[in-house]
This record gives sequence, structure tokens and C-alpha cells, in this order.
Amino acid sequence: MVGNVLKLGSGRSVYCLEKGTGPSLLCLHGLGGGSYFFSSLAGALADRFRTVAVDLPGCGFSPASASGFSIEGCVEILEELVRERMSEGVTILGHSMGTIIGLKLAARGSIPVFRLIFVGGLPEPIPEARKRLRERAREVRERGMAGVGDVTMPIVFSGASLRRVPDKVAMYHRLLELNDPIEYARTADALAQASARDSVPKISAPCLAVTGSEDHYAPPAFVKQFVEQLRGPVQYKEIEDCGHMPFFEKPEMFEATVRSFLESEID
Repeated sequence: MVGNVLKLGSGRSVYCLEKGTGPSLLCLHGLGGGSYFFSSLAGALADRFRTVAVDLPGCGFSPASASGFSIEGCVEILEELVRERMSEGVTILGHSMGTIIGLKLAARGSIPVFRLIFVGGLPEPIPEARKRLRERAREVRERGMAGVGDVTMPIVFSGASLRRVPDKVAMYHRLLELNDPIEYARTADALAQASARDSVPKISAPCLAVTGSEDHYAPPAFVKQFVEQLRGPVQYKEIEDCGHMPFFEKPEMFEATVRSFLESEID
């Protein structure tokens, strides 16, 4: 994949990883993550699709916003990115927090959005997740990022994945704790109060929802309730023995599911 910091017409900048040719797939990561979440997916789709994975403002290689992290700020910069670089339209794939941002971006109706993919995502965090996010933001402000990985890994990975892919768990543990503590805390606070519930009735494009059977942030029962509210055609995929990170835990199944949806003919 080729990575670049792109300067947009407004003067704002965003880092993107890009690979492949064909219809554009815009990938949005969750809290503490980055464009690297989608490296394997981009390679698997490169023969048919152009994957553009971003680092959201203040994450990875993207500069922070002068006004601080906000969900609306992410929507605005992504809207500008699509208009300037993907004007033909996109499919949006949002992981976790990226689902909320993707829903809000699609609901604006200002860019062509052909399909949406929600990975471990809901229109808003469930109450238990909101509480964890607020507590984590406070702890990070007090003590920094050290130790965040120890608490987070058993929540985001299934028990089977902790045993099966310890190398990926260790990689994510390390990269998570390399996040800037100030930006991470700001993002966690923004996510704790975020909601795209008002956007859901505006979505009529075909959608795919993917979640793990052991996802503590987007439990299957909540995801099923969410997708029942969507107006357009919906596909639902629950991956067994998987937590919140299917692109790390079950990459082949995840990639095949996404590819099948992208290539499917939907009335």
C-alpha cells in the first residue's frame, strides 16, 4: 500500500493508505486504531477495488485538528476528501467509531455513497461502553497510555483469538499504547457522547453488518436491532470465536465476507 499525507483544498491534511484499482472503498478505523487496520483487506481486494484507508484527525500520521477531535470534524474532512479524490462515489466501511462517522457522512447526502459496511459498529456506544470510554479517557489523562493495552486486549479480542493470534494481539497492544495520550483521551470522550441514531432512518443504500460472536462493544443482539432499522437491503454476518477485531482475528473470513458483499448484485 502507498501512504501519503494529502493536503485538501481547505488547507486541512489527512493521511491515507491506498491500494488497488476500481470502485472506491473508504475505510474508517475505530478508537486508538489507524489505516493499518485495513492493510490486509486492501491487498485482498486490490484486483477489483481501490481501498482508501484514512488516519482520522489526530490519529496515526494525520495532524490533529486545531479545535480538537470531534465526530463532526471527521465527517467534514472526509466529505472534502471524497469530493476531491473520489468524486465518482464510495462504499464506506466503518469499524466501531468509524461506523458512527460513516453513518453521519452518508446521511448528509452530499456525496454519492453506494453501500455501507459496519464492522463491530453501532449508531452509538452501548451504556457499558460509554462508561468504559469515559473512565479510560480520565485514566489516560492522569497516567498516560502505559497500561491501556493490558486492559483493552481482553475486551477487544475473543478468548480464542488471544490464544490463536498472540502476535497480532501484541502488535495491536504496542501500537495502541503509542497513541498520543491527549488525542486519545479527546477521541475517547468524543466517542463516549457520540450518536448517529438520527442518521439511521436516512440510510437507504445496501448495508453489510459484520460483528464477532464475542464482541463486547457491538454485541450481536444490539447489531441485529440496529440493522432492523435500516431502510435498504441488509446483510448480516456474525463471526464465531471472534471479538471486536475481525480483520486481525479472522482475516480470511472477514475479507471473503466483504468481497462477497461488494461483488453482489442487490436490487
